[in-house]
Amino acid sequence: MQKILFTLSIILCSMSLYGWDASPPCFLKLEESFFNEFYLDQALSLHHVWQSDWDAINRDLKREGRGIHQLIRIISNRTPGYPIDYPFNTKEMAAILQKVLWDLFVKVMYQHNYTVESDLREIFNYVRGQQIDRLTDCFGDPNYFPEA
Repeated sequence: MQKILFTLSIILCSMSLYGWDASPPCFLKLEESFFNEFYLDQALSLHHVWQSDWDAINRDLKREGRGIHQLIRIISNRTPGYPIDYPFNTKEMAAILQKVLWDLFVKVMYQHNYTVESDLREIFNYVRGQQIDRLTDCFGDPNYFPEA
């Protein structure tokens, strides 16, 4: 019995040291599918991005986005109050997600030689606008995830 209690206390202590990721499923879904290929292709077509680049941009966003939750977790753990831990701080985590997604998007677009920031903002905001219902459902207030 003492072994069980000892083991349980070690587990609980380690959980408190590392925090408990309280990300809701909608947040995790936004992390992995914000750059919806359909919406992104529409946005790219409206901003004179060569169609021959669309597949590569989509592929690179998916590839670069694989570690996004880990990056978000690191940023959250450096933020006072650890907003990703229980209780999940929706407003702060929406801002962190928006910044990480924006930075990822800019990085990929620069790799493809698209560097006009006003165009990049419009493309990003178009993708955001197409998903306003998802953002509202997840965060309650779409203003928590502002335009870039």
